[in-house]
Amino acid sequence: MSAPDPQVPAGFGVEFDGGEPSGTARRLVVSGELDLMTSPRFAAALEELLDGPGTGPVVADLTGVAFFDSSALGVLLQAADRARNRNRPLRVEPSERVRKVMVLAGTARHFGIAE
Repeated sequence: MSAPDPQVPAGFGVEFDGGEPSGTARRLVVSGELDLMTSPRFAAALEELLDGPGTGPVVADLTGVAFFDSSALGVLLQAADRARNRNRPLRVEPSERVRKVMVLAGTARHFGIAE
């Protein structure tokens, strides 16, 4: 068993959940806090799914995210551009805190999230 990564806060997780590269939705399930420290891992995981094989939608499940800052919002906006360039749908399922930040920043509509 390996030791926990000291650069990753306790409770933060990013995992791929279900979906095949052949057209079905690929899910990225994120939990914990998305901030300056954890956003690079979030970005890398989104990039891996968007650049990977397949043409199906990518779903960012953020329902388990307790904190969401501007660096995480920037990651989502960059991922949305990347998805558009690859003609792949990107859906976001936000927690209430994520939704609130997106509404306040005026970006919720970019992801089809009600304001």
